[in-house]
Amino acid sequence: MINQLLCLWETGTAKWLAINWLVMFQKANWLIFVLAIAIFVMVMTNFIMNVSAIAISLPVSLVIAKYLGVALEAILYASLVTGGMPFLLLIGAAPNAIAYDESKQFSTGQFFWV
Repeated sequence: MINQLLCLWETGTAKWLAINWLVMFQKANWLIFVLAIAIFVMVMTNFIMNVSAIAISLPVSLVIAKYLGVALEAILYASLVTGGMPFLLLIGAAPNAIAYDESKQFSTGQFFWV
């Protein structure tokens, strides 16, 4: 996971992605950008490991934040808080998968209704 972060940062890929994605947020309010990053991390952390979601999104979002004048701490906090929410899907967190697989007391459909 750390390798992903270092590769994005040291190769300049994070900066390249940030500059190309900057067009989407150029005229938007700073809060829209922070919420977009938070939602992106929350969705990603439900499909992949939360550390990977942070490692992929944080370098790019921090570079964009510099260009938009958004406090880096706001991006970091929003990413870390939403990165800790991998409970929406069965595959998002190990306890969900263990409870589903080992207990056999509920189906996938029942998981979504609880």
